[in-house]
Amino acid sequence: MALGGTIKIKGESEYRRALSQIKQNLREVSSEMKIVTSTYDKNDTSTGALAAKSDVLTKRLEQQKAKLNLVAEQYKKYEEAVKKSADEHEQLGTKLESAKAELERIGKTTGETSAEYEKQKKVVDQLQSEYDDSTKAQDVNAKSLSNLKIELNGAQADVNKTSRELDNLGKSQEKTNEGWTVMKQVLADLAHDAIQSAFNGIKQLGSAIIDTGKQSLEAYSNYEQLVGGVETLFGAGGKSLEEYAKSVGMSADKAKGQYEKLMGAQSTVLKNANNAYKTAGLSANEYMDTVTSFSASLIQSLGGDTAKAAKYANTAITDMSDNANKMGTDMSSLQNAYSGFAKGNYTMLDNLKLGKTHYCLV
Repeated sequence: MALGGTIKIKGESEYRRALSQIKQNLREVSSEMKIVTSTYDKNDTSTGALAAKSDVLTKRLEQQKAKLNLVAEQYKKYEEAVKKSADEHEQLGTKLESAKAELERIGKTTGETSAEYEKQKKVVDQLQSEYDDSTKAQDVNAKSLSNLKIELNGAQADVNKTSRELDNLGKSQEKTNEGWTVMKQVLADLAHDAIQSAFNGIKQLGSAIIDTGKQSLEAYSNYEQLVGGVETLFGAGGKSLEEYAKSVGMSADKAKGQYEKLMGAQSTVLKNANNAYKTAGLSANEYMDTVTSFSASLIQSLGGDTAKAAKYANTAITDMSDNANKMGTDMSSLQNAYSGFAKGNYTMLDNLKLGKTHYCLV
């Protein structure tokens, strides 16, 4: 029996296994959250505490979105199957009424004791039995569809809740003054001169606030555009599974693996961008700008393997940035060198004072 009803959906066992795995993953993430909450005080807004909570919440959100997509796909399939079953039930009812009318006609013509009448009566009785069974099945199927809808709504509610938690955490991050910055793509992306002027007191407080506020808005606008670039290069261009499957001419089931791999690569790049201020001394915007400047040719050279491209790009940027800092190289020069990757030049130049360290990413 499928989903507690009478309808069996193709691939239902695979759906059950996938759903079970996601639920297990969510239990693991929940156990990680317990470790984080036991390590840090509830009101701890330090960089370490916020980063740890953000990491676990991001993992939870990824699994919850995976569950939402999975249940949504199954609900759509089951809904279509229930509709088909309802149409067949209606057709059976029409057939039954027609058989009853014929029985009545025979009774008036040959009498209710004739052999022809008895034969037609058996036909009516059989159809009536089938119709009664079908009626019960419709009730069971409707209940099963309702239960699946409840699970779908619950999955959406979980996604909404975790998204709000991450949003609230982001607001807490904006208030912290530890480290270079963990403010979500705002202070990290202010122009260097404006930051230094504000910090050194060269500008009057009022004008400094006006300047940095305007630049913050511009930085966030740039951030959204850069995220779009990452989604296009490493992910599915912001498409849902169904939209992506349609764009590549595949069914959702067949496209699912490829789609999840792309979304995983996208998530990796965005996560690395958020941590770039610690790993490479770059803001998230600078990191994404650098990555997208050479990733098209990098992905192509790796046969379209976006996951590997995300890994290689991050390794190159963090290692080279570290080397550049030790050698006193201007970061803007380093970024210009990376832009050369887009032209197929994957080897860092010696005149950037990076020593003998070279990276050939192909």
